[in-house]
Amino acid sequence: MAARLIIRSAGATDKGRRQTNEDAFLVDNGLRLFVVADGMGGANAGDVASGLTVDTMAQSMTGSAMEPDKDPSLSWEAQRLKAGVLAANNAVFQSSQNNAARKGMGSTVAAVLVTDATIIAANVGDSPIYRFRGDVIEPLWVPHTLQELCKEDEERARELTEQERHMLTRALGVGGHVEVEIFETPVFTKDCLLLCSDGVSDVVSPEEMRDAALSRKPEKACADLMALALDRGGRDNVTVVIVRCKKRNSWWMAPFTMVLRLFGR
Repeated sequence: MAARLIIRSAGATDKGRRQTNEDAFLVDNGLRLFVVADGMGGANAGDVASGLTVDTMAQSMTGSAMEPDKDPSLSWEAQRLKAGVLAANNAVFQSSQNNAARKGMGSTVAAVLVTDATIIAANVGDSPIYRFRGDVIEPLWVPHTLQELCKEDEERARELTEQERHMLTRALGVGGHVEVEIFETPVFTKDCLLLCSDGVSDVVSPEEMRDAALSRKPEKACADLMALALDRGGRDNVTVVIVRCKKRNSWWMAPFTMVLRLFGR
């Protein structure tokens, strides 16, 4: 049976003004899996961490025999996505433990799995995931930063320096286990998803992301948002992934769809 959802997607990345690109991304319409990873560690192989994250998630989700994470509060597909993130965490952690040159490396991850009925989002770190539905901007992530941790304490939050505000409180690969944020939500036709690294979100507003993502083809929107981020400084690596969802009409809906088009509806 043909899939009931048509996916259009694209991704782009640039090192910006950095010497190396420590971002990595995955766009896989076959798996319906989309990932952005922002590596950290500088000389300690941040690019290796993000690459391992993306590769491990793709391999984990491809394996039909993969054991899902046992979490009764989540659907089976959400358990699989969570298990993929945990596998990536283990891969990065083990690599850092087994290679002195990689010690201290880690990565954020923003991942989306799309089924015919649902959007499943998973994140660790500060790489955003947004769903755009018309004018509505819906975050499908929780930023794991010191600023977010202190948001209930206004006095402490005001005392944070710019660098402290961006410090991660959670990342892949820094320990043998990590807590993963999971969101499950129904998918509707014309839903648009955007994942990016903080090299984009630090200088481009969610409203600007939405306007670009909804008004252009994914490839063009990615290129334009990346160019905008670079034009505004591009001090960090910049990465964008855009996914547009459209429900396929059932055969019996075709005549009604044609009539609506004729009458401009």
